[in-house]
Amino acid sequence: MSFKDDLKDDLENTFLDIDEFGEELVVEGKTIIGVLDVGDTKNTIPGVPSYGPNYGERFWEEKATLYMDKKDITPTPRTSQELTVNNDRYTIEEVTEEEGLLVILLSKVGV
Repeated sequence: MSFKDDLKDDLENTFLDIDEFGEELVVEGKTIIGVLDVGDTKNTIPGVPSYGPNYGERFWEEKATLYMDKKDITPTPRTSQELTVNNDRYTIEEVTEEEGLLVILLSKVGV
């Protein structure tokens, strides 16, 4: 078995396995098995403190990375499109493919 075969096997049987790392996600209305890694939420206005008298009046951005099988979505999403994941609307910042696995960097603005 080659390294590429091992990698493909790991992606299908470990990373996207519901009993391992995978989870049920609803992407554009379709239930799939994937991984959604939600990162930190941050203030997107430079120079504005994170806490203070106007704390609730900020513009926030949440970053996330979606890992999913390329076969689960057609056509392949593109940068700047919007994508709904689990009823949350994101803007796609970047899409890459690694051995049939889509890696989609997402941004949710106004959190």
